[in-house]
This record gives sequence, C-alpha cells and structure tokens, in this order.
Amino acid sequence: KYWTTVLESELILLLFLLHREHTGVEMHYDGCHMTFQVMLSDLDEYAGGGTYFRSLRRTIKLRKGQVLVHPGELYHLGVDIEFGFRCLVVGFLDGFKPGIEDPSSSKHDKEEYQQNTVIV
Repeated sequence: KYWTTVLESELILLLFLLHREHTGVEMHYDGCHMTFQVMLSDLDEYAGGGTYFRSLRRTIKLRKGQVLVHPGELYHLGVDIEFGFRCLVVGFLDGFKPGIEDPSSSKHDKEEYQQNTVIV
C-alpha cells in the first residue's frame, strides 16, 4: 500500500522564481501528509529565499542537491527572492499520516525570518 500511495502521489510543480515584484509564498500549510523540496540552484545564484517555519521561528535555506522533508501540517512560507534565480522541485505525498501537528499560532514576523536563517 505504501509504495502504491507514493507512486500515485501528486508531484506538483517545478518552481522557478525569477526576480520580480512578488517571489515568495504566503504563510500556509500544505493539504497533504508530507511535503518535500529538492534544491536545484546554488546559493550564489540568488539572494533571499528559503522556507520559514512558524513553529521553529527559523528560515531554512538548502544548498544545491539537498532535500527538505516536513509534515504538511506545519505552517510555513516561502521567503521572497531579493535577486537572481532560484529553482526547486516541490512534491506532496499522501497515504500515511506522520501524526505531527503544528501548535504554533503566532503570525509570521518578517524581521524574524530574515534574521533567523539556517543554511543546512
């Protein structure tokens, strides 16, 4: 059942973010059990960006080739790109429930996600 579910999962989009007025994604949670991101760009190809997690109060920036996997229930946002080109693959998986819920309830704070950035 697990493998069937993964094969039937919706691998939604290849996301290209170019320098333009709005390049981020507002605070949200994904309507799936697990979300993954695969970074295809080098860090020197863009400025800004990353995924801010409200419950962690941190922005995570990936290096090229790294993968970030998180429960779809976690509130997060895509930080705006200041300049350059960022390319990543984002996928959504259903069929198993990790049992992790996001208890955070505060609104995101731009200063916080700009200053509390972790490059993994």
